[in-house]
Amino acid sequence: DDELRDNSKTFILNGMYSARTKIKQYNVKCSYMLEQADKLQKKYANEYANIIEYAYKLLLQNQAHDSICGCSTDLVHRENVTRYEKILQISNTIIEELRLKYHFKTPLMYSDQILDGYEVIEKHKGFVNELLYDTQKIPVTEDYTTIYTLKKQSKKLCEYKTVLKNDKFYIDDVEIQFTRCQDKGDTYNFGAVKNDKYEMAKCLSFDGKKLKTSFFDVEITRGENLLNFKIEWNNRYKNKLWQVCFILPKPVTQTYSEDMNMLIERNFDPDYDMRKHLPKTRGIEVKTNFAPMQRFVWAQEFGVVTQGLTEYEVSKNSLCVTILRSTGIISNPKNPSRSTPAGPPIEVSDAQQLGYNIAEFSVGKFDLVNWQNCVQEIYPEIC
Repeated sequence: DDELRDNSKTFILNGMYSARTKIKQYNVKCSYMLEQADKLQKKYANEYANIIEYAYKLLLQNQAHDSICGCSTDLVHRENVTRYEKILQISNTIIEELRLKYHFKTPLMYSDQILDGYEVIEKHKGFVNELLYDTQKIPVTEDYTTIYTLKKQSKKLCEYKTVLKNDKFYIDDVEIQFTRCQDKGDTYNFGAVKNDKYEMAKCLSFDGKKLKTSFFDVEITRGENLLNFKIEWNNRYKNKLWQVCFILPKPVTQTYSEDMNMLIERNFDPDYDMRKHLPKTRGIEVKTNFAPMQRFVWAQEFGVVTQGLTEYEVSKNSLCVTILRSTGIISNPKNPSRSTPAGPPIEVSDAQQLGYNIAEFSVGKFDLVNWQNCVQEIYPEIC
């Protein structure tokens, strides 16, 4: 009955939903891009079948137990990143070679010009793909230029009301908060600290596209059905849990999320506080209100679609999505959330994820029956 999520003595190790967020983001992006490349090449005589099979085998190697969970050593996860980069290069090359050969446009384009019907989502220095993917041409210094990453413009833009009022930011009647708290845990489990006081970012200014907060800047753009959020920042803090929280009208007792490629319903006690139930005897893992998701979570007609953020939490009226969790040890023998170590106390400094980080998600109000359309807005079909 249900998911058997009582983890008190049958450990779930649910801190792995958010351990090494970058690995989760890579996995989601690679899974999506490789599927799109495969679908596309099958329309053109299946001419890349062998390299597609090779790339899928690389992806499967990265989905082994400790690799996808983020609870292995730094050296193992650095090898994961190398494989993920190979998969992205293979996928992008197949898509671009076919696009240039058969002259079609895709929802995402790379060009040294801004094309009609497309909007700029980022830019970098490089060479146009017509040079990179044509074996009869050679890029030279004079060809090095600004390359725009372009996204197909929405036919219409959503009309959510965005307001900054008294250092607080609202989408219609939903307040959005950016918070962080202490994490004394490890790659297996978030380590809640008793009586911990959350830090909350102050929202300083908003010009319609950029929200400045005391934590970081947030870029906000409008899609057809969703508001898109992009956060890029330099993390300088160790042992922290960072979240974006959506304050809904009523206590959150029920959620729906995409898991195992289907929609899963979960029920929560919104008043439960894990910090008041930290274990005092050995062999106990504290119950939490955290849960996994693939790309989507929904409650009270409010949905959040993420790009590689795979964990959410329920607390009173708040639906919170983890945007980063920093830890520096595989298994902490003094983890306050679990009274028995889950493994050896191996230090893993990369799991702190210091330096550059990115979090991307989109939000909107819609009927649950439309969730797949909203996910497709963020993960469009290339074919």
